Amino acid sequence: MIAADSEMAVQLNKLNIVFDGQQVLKDLSLSVSHGDKVTLTGPSGSGKSTVLRCILGLVLPDSGTITILGEPVTRHNIWQKRRHIAYVAQEPDLGAGSVKEVIETPFTYRANARLRDNLARLPAIMERFNLPQSLLDKQITRLSGGEKQRIALVLAILLDRAIVLIDEASSALDTKNKQNIFTTGTVGWPGVPHVNKNNLAPLIERALGLPGYTEDKPDMEVLVGFGHQTLLGVADKIVAGVKDGAIGHFFLVGGCDGVKKSRNRT
Repeated sequence: MIAADSEMAVQLNKLNIVFDGQQVLKDLSLSVSHGDKVTLTGPSGSGKSTVLRCILGLVLPDSGTITILGEPVTRHNIWQKRRHIAYVAQEPDLGAGSVKEVIETPFTYRANARLRDNLARLPAIMERFNLPQSLLDKQITRLSGGEKQRIALVLAILLDRAIVLIDEASSALDTKNKQNIFTTGTVGWPGVPHVNKNNLAPLIERALGLPGYTEDKPDMEVLVGFGHQTLLGVADKIVAGVKDGAIGHFFLVGGCDGVKKSRNRT
């Protein structure tokens, strides 16, 4: 058993999940410290997305506990815990409107009002993701899958969440952008160059071949995530609607797990 630790961002303790008699997660324990970057690998259907959905509180384990920022997660506090989490889905649903409107909308919500000044960082972050400023005026529905994924990443950075969950981080990136990402160690990614930590020559060669910046940029960490912020921003209205009887039913459409009826727990 893992004892709750306030130094840990996320702790999973002996999680077990069974979907229609099939064991998806068995005695899974994981501790992630603040600042750590952890990659979950495995074949399709092995439960990677399910782990992320557990942390988000969208899937309840049959047994085991989840601790976020030193506090065990319950059905009573999960909404509060989600305020500390950013999530980027495999295929981000960013709604409708222009890219600029989609990015600015979460900052009109009361929960994110204090972060509105972060929008001043938008031009620099878009440049880092190889996104032109002209893209801000484009309709979100006209973007490619890779552009949508990068916009979701940009928004996650601006929201400054303590915990960032990314489901298939580079699944929609085009070949050009995948060549600007490198993996090392025991973890690789389809279509992404892999380098030995003792030989970073390919990475250095790629960096020297890029145009670089015309001026120094402030140091920053690239975080990722979005998705649930649209809902969290109106959580108070939803709760009021339930209490008033205006909302009688909820329909949850799952992510990749929800595609298969046998793994949809709604």
